[in-house]
Amino acid sequence: TYYADPGKVKSYLACGVPVLLTDLPWNAEEVEEKQCGMIINELVTNAVKYAFPDNFTRGADWKPVINIEFAKSADIYKLIIEDNGIGLSDKINWKEADTLGLKLVNIWANYQLNGEIHVDNQFGTRFEIKFQKGFLPRTQDEL
Repeated sequence: TYYADPGKVKSYLACGVPVLLTDLPWNAEEVEEKQCGMIINELVTNAVKYAFPDNFTRGADWKPVINIEFAKSADIYKLIIEDNGIGLSDKINWKEADTLGLKLVNIWANYQLNGEIHVDNQFGTRFEIKFQKGFLPRTQDEL
C-alpha cells in the first residue's frame, strides 16, 4: 500500500498555494479503499491550475488555500475538495463538462462510488461528494 508522499504537497506549495489536509492521513487507507485518490488528484490539480490566476486577490490578508477533507459518519462517506479562488466560470456546466478531468470526476463519483456530487461556487469552488458505505457501483441504466 502506498500513500501520498508528503513531498508531493511541496509541488503545490511551490506554486504558492497552501494545501490543508484535514482528516488525512489517519484515514488514508479508507481513501485508497474507496478509490477517491483519482478524484482528489483531479480536483486539486484543477484548483492549482485555474483557481488562482495572476493578480487575483480577495483582500490584503487573503491567501490562496486548497482544503481536502474525507470524513465518515454512520454509513455515509463525504469527500470535500475546496479552494478560495475565483470559482468555476458561469460558462462551465460541471455536470456536462467538455473537459476530460470533470467528465472523469463525474464518472468516478456517480458510477464507481454510486455517489452524489454537490458543487458550491459562492466563495471559490467546493466539490462535495457523498456516498454510502458498502456501496455497489451503478450501471449506465441506473443513472
